[in-house]
Amino acid sequence: DEKLRTVKELAPISVTCVAGTYLRGRGTFGGVSSAQAFIVGQGYKQVCGDADADGDGITPVETALMDDAEHIILEGIYHTPLGAGDDRPWYGSPGVVERWANAL
Repeated sequence: DEKLRTVKELAPISVTCVAGTYLRGRGTFGGVSSAQAFIVGQGYKQVCGDADADGDGITPVETALMDDAEHIILEGIYHTPLGAGDDRPWYGSPGVVERWANAL
């Protein structure tokens, strides 16, 4: 059926998905030291069904990456500028944006 053609067939464009791996979520609470991973994991579970996933603290990597797209996975990158700093860079931090902006 011609109505079921993909967007790639109808408008052949290059798509790049960028994901970060700031924090691996956890499905179990193992004490105060793992509280952040547990809380983040509960958010990941709502999005991709797996609390034990890698992601940027908000979006799991597997959810950020579309099939048939180029993928850029940035190690240690946080989702948002809120709370970002030298020890927690985000996608727009100096030195990070240069790692993905050429895909625009």
